[in-house]
Amino acid sequence: MKKISLLLVALLFVGVFTGCEEEDTFPFDTQGAVISLSNIAGFFDKTDPSSVYSFDVSTLGEGVSSFDVLKSYNGGSPVTHTTISQVPATVSVTLAEALNGLGITENDLEIGDQITFSFGNVQTGSGAYDSATSTNAGVACSSVLAGTYDFSTSDYFCAGDPVTGQATWTEVGPGLYEIDDWAYGSYQACYGGPAGSWGMLQLKDVCNQITIEGTDNYGDSWSFSGVTVDGSNLTLEWTNTYGELGTTVLTRTDGTVWPELVK
Repeated sequence: MKKISLLLVALLFVGVFTGCEEEDTFPFDTQGAVISLSNIAGFFDKTDPSSVYSFDVSTLGEGVSSFDVLKSYNGGSPVTHTTISQVPATVSVTLAEALNGLGITENDLEIGDQITFSFGNVQTGSGAYDSATSTNAGVACSSVLAGTYDFSTSDYFCAGDPVTGQATWTEVGPGLYEIDDWAYGSYQACYGGPAGSWGMLQLKDVCNQITIEGTDNYGDSWSFSGVTVDGSNLTLEWTNTYGELGTTVLTRTDGTVWPELVK
């Protein structure tokens, strides 16, 4: 008898629990739409009004008849850039187009600035919505210094005859380069061989202003005391905190000219 009573209580408990679970389960009636971005590419080159930032736009949820693409500068108030009436869509914007209507010019831009694209007035069957989706286009400068160049080095620290050879600049990050011979042949002339390692030295190019970052394997920092461009020839006057120095002329081997680099 006791076993039967316990079984009845258990069945009643399951029935009550199941009934409550069924009462608390409701079908969802989805309203609105979500803006989704993909294939985001590019940045705005401070020195190139034709530089492009682009992205693909699609939507999830309700069907969308149109939406506004908004833009703002460094967190300022957004203005309408364009209206899209068909999705999916690809949005491709030049720097000149992005600045139009923002009240700024290319001369106002600084490296690290951002132009933000967001989305509003998303028209669906249930109403209009603003989207929380956005994407930031950074302002930077392109850098195209990678290559192998002929060099001639003179007036270097052990006062030898000019030395010649080739040096390679390899891009290891945006505007960052490693160089396979920072002393451009002078170590071979003065020490009888190349450096065993160049440590953490990197050349940094920010809108044609070049500097040397990091230290070599002896802990010495390097710098340019002079940078001169003459067509396909780039003259670098370099030195380091150990006292080594020299003047190197780098000649492009691809028939092009150097950008207007400065130190």
